[in-house]
Amino acid sequence: SMIVLLLTSLLSIIYARLVFSDPDKAVYYFIPYNYLFDLLFFSTDVGIATISTVMRAVILLFFIAKVSKGKFFSYKKPSYAFFFIIALILLVSSVFGETDTKSLLETIKFILTFGTFYALLIYFSSHPLDLKQFKKTIFHLSIITIVNILISNIFSLGWGGYSDDVGFYTGGIISNMWYIPALTLTAAVAVINLVKKESNLWFSIASIIVLFILIVALRRSAYIILIISILSALFFLKVRIRILRVVM
Repeated sequence: SMIVLLLTSLLSIIYARLVFSDPDKAVYYFIPYNYLFDLLFFSTDVGIATISTVMRAVILLFFIAKVSKGKFFSYKKPSYAFFFIIALILLVSSVFGETDTKSLLETIKFILTFGTFYALLIYFSSHPLDLKQFKKTIFHLSIITIVNILISNIFSLGWGGYSDDVGFYTGGIISNMWYIPALTLTAAVAVINLVKKESNLWFSIASIIVLFILIVALRRSAYIILIISILSALFFLKVRIRILRVVM
């Protein structure tokens, strides 16, 4: 447990420095940071879980403040008011209701997650998507997934399959985290279609390995997410191309 706490603390310190020194770059490392944090954090100790959650919550608050550049409370959208109402209801029910520490922590995570979403919405409303940085984000997510699977199968860590005959370990990628590798592949399809001037060799190889991992892992939810996401991405790209042709 202490090793986990030390690793997640080190990772958080590194990311916190990036948030303060270069918020624009921190935006594109936000998902890899949280993904790696969740993969490292496999302790079930309540005390360690509380410290870890508070630590990440503080970083997310700074992230929200830096990325939204002070506009978080002045951003005027109908859905923004809805977010505050839901967040307030959840927080009040957790504090005054008959809930345990774990429920309160989950509520705080939920509120911070949607708070981060609105901070990023504010950011990208005035900043165009940097495709090169986004490509690096997807590549880093692929590498994290691959390294996690390698280490997990070398040391027999984590989930090992539906049957007693364990042959493939997935480490920190538990059932509710398979959407990240699946969506990584979806984003990779979009990036390869949009960024054609650069070499996509290593990027494509990493994506193919992630696809192989998804197939071997036998996670039905990941298959469903992957199929729906890729079809949606291809539909979006097709519509986008049609719009460009009409405009041009």
